[in-house]
Amino acid sequence: MPFVETCISPLFVPALRPALIGKAFAAGADCVILDLEDAVAEADKTAARSAVSGLTLTDIPAMVRINPISSEYFSEDVAAVRKAGATAVMLAKAETGGELRHLRTLMPGVEIVALIESAVGLENSPELLRAGASRLAFGSVDFALDIGAAHMREALLCTRARLVQVSRLEGAVGPVDGICTGFNDLPEVEAEARYAATLGFTGKLCIHPAQIGAVRTGFRPSRAEMTWARRIIATGETAQGDGAVNVDGTMVDRPVRLRAQRILALGEEVIGGEEPVEG
Repeated sequence: MPFVETCISPLFVPALRPALIGKAFAAGADCVILDLEDAVAEADKTAARSAVSGLTLTDIPAMVRINPISSEYFSEDVAAVRKAGATAVMLAKAETGGELRHLRTLMPGVEIVALIESAVGLENSPELLRAGASRLAFGSVDFALDIGAAHMREALLCTRARLVQVSRLEGAVGPVDGICTGFNDLPEVEAEARYAATLGFTGKLCIHPAQIGAVRTGFRPSRAEMTWARRIIATGETAQGDGAVNVDGTMVDRPVRLRAQRILALGEEVIGGEEPVEG
């Protein structure tokens, strides 16, 4: 499975500072996103592309966030990415399937994460996946600005739910949630990650190495959840057939067993066997 479909805590790194790539992986990032868009001032765009061009990204889990197709920087961004041999890109402000198809003709074989940052992008998110995006990501700050909403959970709940539902309907892995702007407030980062996980997201964008551990903790099942899941699976293995059985006064049937399997997979495989958190 391509790394863009499995990363939980992708970390943005300004493209002007490629030396931070090694530090990002050392901090636990499972993917680095070299940013040519918002993290780079207009006056520094050329220098940032030059920095990317000088890298070899073929064999590491790194992608490059490129400027929107409508941007004057797009073509040169693509050239820099191709020279670096990157195997994945994140398309900023992705809005139409036509954009994705155009990008795929320029970069065949490259995995594409479509960053949803507008109402138009949300409306066309099914088309973006059908046109070849491997995964959706939520640019929540820009999205809130686009629709005139506050960057708050309740204001963006419907949008988050829609991204999860579209991903499921189109057979894509769950989307990546947007950033937590208060990067020093690690309890809030963890809380936001746990909230995203409850909605069906499978990762969260990070803007500082300190956020990585908090994000991974937020997506990691608790000890109580792991214990429950193991008991459900064990009961299913001893029961006859796959019908409903009573476990501690609770009905357990096939959907419950499938949920238990997902919890175990997340806790023991995707997270890499890390010790679950209390709870």
